[in-house]
Amino acid sequence: MNICQVATLLYLLTSPLSAQTVLYYESNTSNKTVSTHWSITEQGQALAIIGLSSDKSSTTLTTQLNYSLDAFEQKDPGKEYELSAKREGGLLSVTGLVKQVKKTKNYQIDDKPWIQEFAFGFKDFLSSTDREYKFEILQPQSLDLHDMIATKEEIEEVRIDDKVYQAQKLKITLQGFRKRFWKAEAWYDVETKNLVRYKANEGPGTPITDMILLEPRKT
Repeated sequence: MNICQVATLLYLLTSPLSAQTVLYYESNTSNKTVSTHWSITEQGQALAIIGLSSDKSSTTLTTQLNYSLDAFEQKDPGKEYELSAKREGGLLSVTGLVKQVKKTKNYQIDDKPWIQEFAFGFKDFLSSTDREYKFEILQPQSLDLHDMIATKEEIEEVRIDDKVYQAQKLKITLQGFRKRFWKAEAWYDVETKNLVRYKANEGPGTPITDMILLEPRKT
């Protein structure tokens, strides 16, 4: 049993019994492959979402039932950072540890949407007739807050192994003139709204990451 399986088992044994959705993703960047196991558990009026990856990074989200983000934690030993952020009303409080240097920042975001994981943040937008969705995102290593925009494009057929999805494509960029510096493409199953494919890099000159959904399950 590997570390991801052990951590997930311990979490399940200490949590109240409830329906759980499990999603598996595989990311490929150059010659590096990383698998991530996500568990989504309903706890009263909240969702506990935990992601454990084969590169020993981990992510924890606390959201409302509509996936609106309330709290976010991420640890990545390979990139030497830890991030903890919590929203209380319109105030976003952020603490980070980057290469053993502690940083703290606060942002007044009012009622703007806040998203950190594209796999979960666009559920309401995908179900709406809106074509654009503006939101805020934290850069984990600098703790800087960025204004982002997601735009609906075509519905496309996405094939992953033997599975074919009808998927809504989103283009995700920074807002304004900065959109030329970075973009991501993401495809979401039109029925479940699950992210099925994601392609982006981390900035100019960096390799493309291609992430795909392996078969989701309920337990």
